[in-house]
Amino acid sequence: MTGRTVALLLADRRRRGRPLADRSLVRPAVEEALRFDADPGVGMPRHLVEEAESAGRALPPGTTALCGTAAANRDETVFDTPQETVLDRSPGPHLSFGTGAHSCLGQEPARTELRTVLDVLLRRLPSLELAAPAADLRRFEGLAVGGLSEVPVRW
Repeated sequence: MTGRTVALLLADRRRRGRPLADRSLVRPAVEEALRFDADPGVGMPRHLVEEAESAGRALPPGTTALCGTAAANRDETVFDTPQETVLDRSPGPHLSFGTGAHSCLGQEPARTELRTVLDVLLRRLPSLELAAPAADLRRFEGLAVGGLSEVPVRW
């Protein structure tokens, strides 16, 4: 996620410039990167213990549902302009770490690591930029959390 967050921020000069000029945007920028670039994988399987509804259809108990985090994080009923990266989006109620009993236990260390890396990179390498077009960055998927094969940069 570190590479994906850095690439997302560096892919657009205006995006990179905002937290560079205002360090208070590092925290919401990390949350937005987590929301915007959630792994699209097949989803998290959930076994229903009671009837639920999805897209207007009743799902009986015993049904296995796949919950697509990436789709949920782009839900237009939850987020204004969900297809855009908005670094100061607040609140950012994304589901990248799950929720409730299925919430990732490592989410706070992950958030802390991402904020620290981003803050240090911006502070120590303010001229950091991608050394390749963002569209050329190779993704790998299929793991619980996908990523980028490499993030070439220059400064």
